[in-house]
Amino acid sequence: MVDKRISGYATAILDLAEAEGELSRVETEFLALGQAVEKSAELRSTLTDPNLPLDKKSAIIDDLIGGRASSLTVGLVQFIVAQGRTSDIPEIARSFVEKAVESRVARDGDMGDR
Repeated sequence: MVDKRISGYATAILDLAEAEGELSRVETEFLALGQAVEKSAELRSTLTDPNLPLDKKSAIIDDLIGGRASSLTVGLVQFIVAQGRTSDIPEIARSFVEKAVESRVARDGDMGDR
């Protein structure tokens, strides 16, 4: 079962991405970032370091995904990091992707019936 906070972040990301018409792009970018944070102990440790100022963490995120990811994705990641939820990014990404799939199925109908 997904934590309510994780689910809340995932739902907010889904709503924003859909509203901006960037669901597919944000979904791909968030999943990739979630995997990067999950696989890199150094990245995770750096971004969760309470002694590292937020502006330094923001610079790391900009170096990592700025210019390659949508401004929406960058902004959402910056927000999550600022809230001290960096370690939750992989789980937020998974929950977001699940919600995105559910949203598409609900909107488009189950293509498996055809």
